[in-house]
Amino acid sequence: MLKQLIGTDQVNFKDCGATLPAGSTCYDEKPVLRSYTSFTQAADENAISRVYVGFHFRNATAEGTAYGRKIGERAATLLPAAK
Repeated sequence: MLKQLIGTDQVNFKDCGATLPAGSTCYDEKPVLRSYTSFTQAADENAISRVYVGFHFRNATAEGTAYGRKIGERAATLLPAAK
C-alpha cells in the first residue's frame, strides 16, 4: 500500500525492534537499526524472520506476504488520496 501511495517501492529507511534485548530496543539510547532500500525488502525480511524463529513455515509466509500485498493494493485503490 505504501508503494501505491508514495509511487515507488524504492525508499531508503531504517527500523528497530521493540522486543530486542535490553539496551538495543527502539526505546534505548543506542537502538539496533536495520536498514532497508525498499518496502518490499523490509516485508520479505519480516516474513522470513517468522520462519527462522519457528513461528511459521516458509510457504505460509510466502502466501501471507502475497495476500498482504493484494490487500494493500486493494486498500490503496479505495483511498481518495490514492486515486
